[in-house]
Amino acid sequence: MNEKLADRIRGVLYGQAVGDALGLGTEFLSRAQVIEYYPHGLRDYADIVRDHHRSHWERGDWTDDTDQMLCILDSLLATRVVDERDIAARLRDWALAGGMGMGQTTASVLCDAAYLRDPAAVARRVWEETARRSAANGAIMRTSVLGVWQYPFPERVREQTERVCRITHCDPRCIASCVALCHAISALLEDALPLETILEAAALAAARHDPGVRECFSRTQDDTLASLDLDEGLGEGEANRIGYTYTALEAGLWALRHARSFEDGILRVVHEGGDADSNGAVAGALLGARFGFSAMPARWVAGLARGAELEERVSRFVDVLEHPGEAGNAVGTARAHRLAVEGLALRVASDANAAAMAREIERVLRFEIENAVPEAERLRARLSARTRKPARRTALISDIHGSHAGLLAALADIETQNCDRILCLGDVVEGGTGNEEVIETLRRLGIPCVRGNHDENNDVVLPGAARRYLANLPESFVEDDVYYVHVSPRARKRKINHAVEAWNVFDESDFRIIFIGHVHVPMIFGERSQSYGEAARHAFEYNRPFALVPDERYIVSVGAIGYGRDMVGKIRYAIYDREADSIELRAIDGPLLPFDHALGGSTTEFS
Repeated sequence: MNEKLADRIRGVLYGQAVGDALGLGTEFLSRAQVIEYYPHGLRDYADIVRDHHRSHWERGDWTDDTDQMLCILDSLLATRVVDERDIAARLRDWALAGGMGMGQTTASVLCDAAYLRDPAAVARRVWEETARRSAANGAIMRTSVLGVWQYPFPERVREQTERVCRITHCDPRCIASCVALCHAISALLEDALPLETILEAAALAAARHDPGVRECFSRTQDDTLASLDLDEGLGEGEANRIGYTYTALEAGLWALRHARSFEDGILRVVHEGGDADSNGAVAGALLGARFGFSAMPARWVAGLARGAELEERVSRFVDVLEHPGEAGNAVGTARAHRLAVEGLALRVASDANAAAMAREIERVLRFEIENAVPEAERLRARLSARTRKPARRTALISDIHGSHAGLLAALADIETQNCDRILCLGDVVEGGTGNEEVIETLRRLGIPCVRGNHDENNDVVLPGAARRYLANLPESFVEDDVYYVHVSPRARKRKINHAVEAWNVFDESDFRIIFIGHVHVPMIFGERSQSYGEAARHAFEYNRPFALVPDERYIVSVGAIGYGRDMVGKIRYAIYDREADSIELRAIDGPLLPFDHALGGSTTEFS
């Protein structure tokens, strides 16, 4: 790999991150608002205003666009192939760990309970539920790295890009825009053709998925950006249509055609507002492929909040591309093939079982190659698929309210209960003094958490990373016939602490079990009742399993870590045993916050 090629590869990845980080400064603003916010222009991260939206990120930090691109990059570094199931799993893990800023389409797909079983099928179902109208930019904003991987082979780039797009976005316009971007990047890295020839080839490849994509290439021939309407209806009196995939593609194509430099192209795009972080990410990747890393303003590179993290990955990626087939990398040259064969031969020579397996694999692969077996049915796809055994025992905690000591006491008890995982039902902060420590513990242990009302609205002083964590918590989790939420699954969020409201919830939902927080007091409601308009409230004993009736439905309030509202004086949480079909409401000794004086009366406790 020559120095110029390595510089352009780095340019793509850094270009995406820089464009994303600068674009945050004008995201969701109209062109008129951009002028109002930045009367002297936006030229550096330090210029970015710290309003409610932008204060969720540190200055110089990128958003979900680059976070998701790094999920793809990490998968390539780990597997050395484009494995869409591995990428899907990494995207899902990222979403459950916070996933700050992810769009509605991406969130609907990634948070679906069936996602890891068949990502593309879930993405198609979500798309069809929108009457096939949704063509969001959530795939194009992350896909630039696939234009670099196997860049000398345009058809491989097209096929791999299509596969990865489909795991969240299956609209033909989304696929076409991703293919157009990655095809152009791969050709720019080769640096052998005039720009207009590259663009024509990219348009031809993308049009195989949607002929309408050609209009994007035609529209970007105009010298001015105004005709592209990059702020997508955010102007006064206009209909908001922000986040369209072809808008992001057009922003990138226009910058590639007309920018005098990397800096010129990025600044002109982000000053148009709209979904500016995504537009900036796409434009930055293309401009990086054209001008190279060395042409970027040094202040933008040095100012990236997570620059060291990005540099470590980019350096490894360039090394993988430069030395394919060595140190476990993909086999890309005759020399690499020879080394791989010799290494494998030495490893299996003294192992009869390994030699027999190698012969069996050869038979299978020969058939797959000669008979063009679809990618999803090949041996490699089955070997790389992540099978995740459903959790048998789930500990459910809620309403921590900044009580780090209480959380640690609950975690210590959970450790003795043979649980497979822990879920948190919200209200992580506000009340105690350990808000930041609670968030850090949940993040460090990888405990998924839904958003509580105090997580969304509070007066707690927190650093940017903690704020981002809270802002991106999902409202609920769904697993088959079980629903996890803080307040209620109803559109009208009312506390479920009495039989009438529980009856309303049963009437408006069809989940077998609904686990809730918010109430602070452990309760179990059943759908079957002797009274019309009221659910049945079941008695239970603490620290003993409550057996569920197979054809009955339940609402379970799991209790609180921070403080109860009934003067019991115990830390409380729940354990759901899917295999035993039981719920155990735990009450343990531990440090509590002062009594919640906001309580408007006592609540009867069943024991």
